[in-house]
Amino acid sequence: MNHNIKLTNVPVAVIINKQTGSSGELTALALKKVSKVKYFGQNSASFTSVNRSFSLYTGTTMYLTTAGVKDSKNKLYVNDPIVPDIQTNDSYGQAKKWIDSFN
Repeated sequence: MNHNIKLTNVPVAVIINKQTGSSGELTALALKKVSKVKYFGQNSASFTSVNRSFSLYTGTTMYLTTAGVKDSKNKLYVNDPIVPDIQTNDSYGQAKKWIDSFN
């Protein structure tokens, strides 16, 4: 049995908001290259960078942003939010309406 079924030509609504951060933002960015994907909601949390900690001789720790994340269109995000295609407070309703438009 083949469990590697590829879904194509299927609308995918991605709902994001200020609580979508870090790994959630990376997951959302990974879907940018997929056709028929649309983002709904509010700007994400802006945790789109790679940070590294350095111990200082005083015993304190310094955190330094050392890298950003690029999406499939080569846009670089360094503590920048993912901005949805449709800014709305009714993300579920708007996403459902968009998906229903394909039926």
